[in-house]
Amino acid sequence: MAFRITSTRSDGCGTLLRVEGQLSLDGVAELVGVCEGSARPVTIDLSELRLPDGAVVAALGALEQAGATLVGASQYLELRLKSWRRRA
Repeated sequence: MAFRITSTRSDGCGTLLRVEGQLSLDGVAELVGVCEGSARPVTIDLSELRLPDGAVVAALGALEQAGATLVGASQYLELRLKSWRRRA
């Protein structure tokens, strides 16, 4: 499995998207499209995301800046996101 994006909850409070596997640039475009297409606030569960590269980290940071909530990130990903936030 390269990656999978699933919507595990869509209720009055928002949409929960779960990202699993290794997200590619095509996957980033798909994730951004799903987030932009949501009429409700989006929470992105990153607990099963593997080996995010710089482009994925930047895209996740941009989604967070646009209002998405990121949860379940590994310590490694948290450090990469923190570094990205300082540069953004």
